[in-house]
Amino acid sequence: MKIGVIVDGQAESQALSHLFNNIVISGSQIINPLYADMQPKASPEQIARAAYSRICILQAKCVDKIIVLIDNENRADCHINFSNSIKVAVKNLFNIDVYVIVKYKCFENWLISDPNGLSKLKSRLSITNSFINTVSPNKADAVLNPVVLLNSVCNKLDYHKRIDAIAFTKNIDPDKMALNSRSFRRFLREVGYMKYSRQSKRP
Repeated sequence: MKIGVIVDGQAESQALSHLFNNIVISGSQIINPLYADMQPKASPEQIARAAYSRICILQAKCVDKIIVLIDNENRADCHINFSNSIKVAVKNLFNIDVYVIVKYKCFENWLISDPNGLSKLKSRLSITNSFINTVSPNKADAVLNPVVLLNSVCNKLDYHKRIDAIAFTKNIDPDKMALNSRSFRRFLREVGYMKYSRQSKRP
């Protein structure tokens, strides 16, 4: 199975390609993600239209499954309703089936979910017990501002959304991330990761 992924961040599209290399699924391939200018606070129809050109590219690549990844940010509505509304909008507008996963709350919540992996970057980060206790066990999605948390452990310069994200995803472990992020577990389930093929509610 060939899986295509559309994301809402330019830096994220580059960083996730490294993370995908560490997600090994028998018989499946996650191709490099594509960026689309999807605004989380836009209407589902606007988000669907923003994703459409990238959906067409993935169809041309003959993917078997398309996953749309989008931040929840500070939307008031339930993230499940939000994801379903985008899925329905794409189907209604273009008659195309996609799977939608809402990152709760944003990509950086995934980045903080493996403190052990981040601790390898000793010249860049000084991971503290407070950092570890904030994200584990299974609490990374609950961090309201993960960028502030990352800044608190960065050495010298604050977190850089592109450079650091790429460096972090080269070092964090999908299995360790899944222990602390339910939304990441949901992604693993959708791509067919065996450990979460039946459920993603619990690590």
